[in-house]
Amino acid sequence: RVKSTIEVRGADACPLPLALSGIAMWTGFLYDPDALSAAEALGQQFAELAPIDELFDAACKDGLQAEVGQPFLRFARELLEISRDGLTRYQPDSVPLLKPLDEVLEAGQSPGRSVLDAWSTNSAPDAFLKAVAYTVPS
Repeated sequence: RVKSTIEVRGADACPLPLALSGIAMWTGFLYDPDALSAAEALGQQFAELAPIDELFDAACKDGLQAEVGQPFLRFARELLEISRDGLTRYQPDSVPLLKPLDEVLEAGQSPGRSVLDAWSTNSAPDAFLKAVAYTVPS
């Protein structure tokens, strides 16, 4: 049904700091008109690379390491910078919440790729679970 609001679901299968980072990212470009316009323009550039199903398949298969005309990582970095600019204007105290996303993009691989890499080197269940376990800050 059509509503007058957009519902954005947060990431719920990742460490809390990364989930909060995603929320801060969305806030950065949804609540700042300039950032929203820049994100929309970036999304248009991304959509012009290939049909949406091809982009979707590449993202599912290779995550941030996907390339369809351009590296997906480049778009992710640009989007995060757009969000940072918007968050700086809208809610500057929240900018540090973006740090976990900065770390993911600096590493150049999605959390899902990290899990796959852990499985390839730790196929024994106990070793794999230890390698991917999240630690809860005290």
